[in-house]
Amino acid sequence: MKNFQSKASQKSAQQHALPLSDGADVESIRRANLHVLTTRNGSKVRLGVVMALSGSNMAHRLHGKKRMDDVEARRFTERLGLPAGWLDAP
Repeated sequence: MKNFQSKASQKSAQQHALPLSDGADVESIRRANLHVLTTRNGSKVRLGVVMALSGSNMAHRLHGKKRMDDVEARRFTERLGLPAGWLDAP
């Protein structure tokens, strides 16, 4: 029983992406998490530089004019050193 509890607590401590079926929900969550990353003054520009995106391209992702698909979300998390699925977790 003790072994089971320790495994369960380890698992709950890890962040996992939600299995959402609606792409619009995933897009909204990813966009909200991008906003979390850019809340400080100037961080949109810095994030754009790190991701090799122009200011307008970064703004399009933040405001939903450009999609953040699975490949792009993975690229962001890898380049920023975030845990896998971080952009997908509400």
